[in-house]
Amino acid sequence: LCEDAYRILRRHSNLLLTLLAMMLPSGLPELTCVGDLEYVRKTLAVEQTDEEDALNYFNAKFNEAYNGAWTTKIDWFAHWFRR
Repeated sequence: LCEDAYRILRRHSNLLLTLLAMMLPSGLPELTCVGDLEYVRKTLAVEQTDEEDALNYFNAKFNEAYNGAWTTKIDWFAHWFRR
C-alpha cells in the first residue's frame, strides 16, 4: 500500500511540487522555502528515471525510519520542538 501511494505521488510529482510551491507564502512552518520543496523532490526521487530504483530508495528510507534510526528521531523531535 505504501509503495502504491509512493508510485502515485511520484507519478504526479510535477503537480504536487507546483501546488506546494504555490503554498510557500501560506506560512506553514514545514513549508517556508525552496529548500523544503527540494526535500520533497529528493524524497520522491524525481531525478530517478527508473521507477524500480526510486522504489528501492523509498524502501530504504522507509525501513530506516521504521527501524528507528536516530536521525529520524532527531528530525521528529525538531518538528515537535518547533511547534
